[in-house]
Amino acid sequence: MSPVNTSSYGPGGRGFHGVVTVGQRGQVAIPAKARRDLRIEAGAQLVVLTDPNEGIALIPLELLLSKQDNPVAKLVRSMLPGVMPPDGENADDNAGEHPGDVAGKVADDGGDSR
Repeated sequence: MSPVNTSSYGPGGRGFHGVVTVGQRGQVAIPAKARRDLRIEAGAQLVVLTDPNEGIALIPLELLLSKQDNPVAKLVRSMLPGVMPPDGENADDNAGEHPGDVAGKVADDGGDSR
């Protein structure tokens, strides 16, 4: 079966951009329309999130870190060296929190707590 990569959009601008194939080295090509929609250019950094029940998600790092109160963004900030909080957020807000504590907050917001 040959996948057809046509874009369609749902509520809130959420898009479906087709099916991709994982190559021998684990690489996938992000469809051009999805890259344009999210302004993903060569060299852009993507956060890789996984969930045993939901699968895998790729989120542009810059987009994720722009979300001040997002628990996943806080988790990423706490795990990446040299990532500064966005303007207006106190760097001490996450002081003393272990990344697992933030992950627990993500689970409390509807994620899987395993």
